[in-house]
Amino acid sequence: DNLGLIHRLVKKCTNGEQSWPLKQIRSLMALAQHYGIPTRILDWTRAPLTGLYFAARYAVEEEQLEKSQVTLFALNENFKKLYIEASLKHQKNFNPSISLQGIDVPYAGNPNITAQQGTFTCIVDHQLNPDEEPCPDAAEQIITQLATTVNALEDSSLEQLIQPEPLLVKLSAPGDDGRWLLQKLQTRFRVNGSNLFPGYGGAVQSVMDLMSCYDHMLDLIASDDLDSIASLPETGGPSE
Repeated sequence: DNLGLIHRLVKKCTNGEQSWPLKQIRSLMALAQHYGIPTRILDWTRAPLTGLYFAARYAVEEEQLEKSQVTLFALNENFKKLYIEASLKHQKNFNPSISLQGIDVPYAGNPNITAQQGTFTCIVDHQLNPDEEPCPDAAEQIITQLATTVNALEDSSLEQLIQPEPLLVKLSAPGDDGRWLLQKLQTRFRVNGSNLFPGYGGAVQSVMDLMSCYDHMLDLIASDDLDSIASLPETGGPSE
């Protein structure tokens, strides 16, 4: 049966005989990640405004909003070609034990991933040591290492694969801007929970987003009212 096959393959990985995660189950792991099971796989989207929506929403959901950040990463999709070309031409310059791989899953039957234009990346251990913790590096570290190595090689053919765009961009804003961003995404671009999560769950998320924006608007109105009150001249008359 399929579960028995997966178990046998995973056992080979734990013995250091095969890469982890196995190519055969990466799409399955990506689906598991998307629906809430923690894995080493990262969710991405090909729609920048969708990525901004999630960055803003996560910032708003932080308990200490004033200490949170809206953080958005943009990854050059040609990183997959770059890995292949660079490892073939300059194998000795690359870490043979670990790499970043792209994963696409079928959109059919996956309404959330379809609406979000989802795609995934996965850190692959090619020489897994059973006695060590797998995947010690974050994706950002591995991408940075890849960019540093490519720059040091001064290989114009590799550089052309990702030009004129950089390999990885990180954008950030204060967490307080998250509610304002959710409001703008909703009113100007119609990017909200109901569009990105088709079904009843999306309707609920859309209401939660509106509540976050409404709180932000009330804060602005209250601030304006306080400023107006503070600017009133003192009459010096009696008060009740």
